[in-house]
Amino acid sequence: MRKIRIIAVITTVIMVNLFIVLLQWSDHLIDFIPFVEMFERRSFKIQPYDLFIGVTYFLFRHLYRRHGINLSVIKSIPFLFYPIRAVDIAILVGTGLATYSFLCPYLFQFLADPILSLCKYTIDSIRHTFMVALIFGLIFILSMLSRNSSAGAYSQAPNQPGPLPPPTW
Repeated sequence: MRKIRIIAVITTVIMVNLFIVLLQWSDHLIDFIPFVEMFERRSFKIQPYDLFIGVTYFLFRHLYRRHGINLSVIKSIPFLFYPIRAVDIAILVGTGLATYSFLCPYLFQFLADPILSLCKYTIDSIRHTFMVALIFGLIFILSMLSRNSSAGAYSQAPNQPGPLPPPTW
């Protein structure tokens, strides 16, 4: 169970950092939300970004259905970390800090050219779509880890003691 939690923390830190790096090249925070421009300008032209987001959404929907991920599995993600002890919290915090300090700079150095070309030389629609795909991908990975873990497999109520036996007076 501890390995699954460590993998969840590592993927979350890496994907959130990549999302923040891509978000720094954005003009506004809500640029990657589809249909905002449509309602802002009151023109109902569909932008390429809206089409990209639609295709990305349907691809991930197919992927979620294929692997049996539904809303109850997504809602069970917090139970991946329940019950947790103080030693586990220390290990997970240490894993997060080590990933942020050592693994993320190495990965970003390795992926600097693709990230820079994605940010500078492509249209914003592709970058924004990649950002939304990162969010869907993170939810997918955490759902798979939660589904395969014993503690996170659908939020279960704690074991209740059975009924008391009748008195023998």
